[in-house]
Amino acid sequence: MDIEWDERYSVDDEELDMHHKGLFYLLSLIRSRCSGVNDSEYNSYYITQLEHFSNTHFRLERILMLDNGYMGMMRHIAEHDEFTKQVARMRSEFSDGDESHQNELIDFISKWLLHHVIIEDANLKPFGRDKVGGRREFDHGT
Repeated sequence: MDIEWDERYSVDDEELDMHHKGLFYLLSLIRSRCSGVNDSEYNSYYITQLEHFSNTHFRLERILMLDNGYMGMMRHIAEHDEFTKQVARMRSEFSDGDESHQNELIDFISKWLLHHVIIEDANLKPFGRDKVGGRREFDHGT
């Protein structure tokens, strides 16, 4: 399943939208590299980048939800945890040289990301910085 960012997916928060675009881009890199190159070290590198970037993004969303008392926060975080678990599984399989399930995992992550941004993150629109103004303090390194 090939997915690309579309402005219809916007959550009306410039920083979150930039993160989402980055996640879509990293996933497209992984998909193109995994389908064309059988280099587990190189593929593992991009998967690790996806892990790091998604964790940074999930922390930002968590801050947004906490700051606004978002009632669906626990369910939302559980979805983040499932994504993190699946990406770690994919990285582990690539690191072990087992690429037999790569398309299945990439498809799962693609579908998950698309659903999560369109459905779950859309619920955060009322809380987006572009709606309420102001700047959230966020340390990208923690």
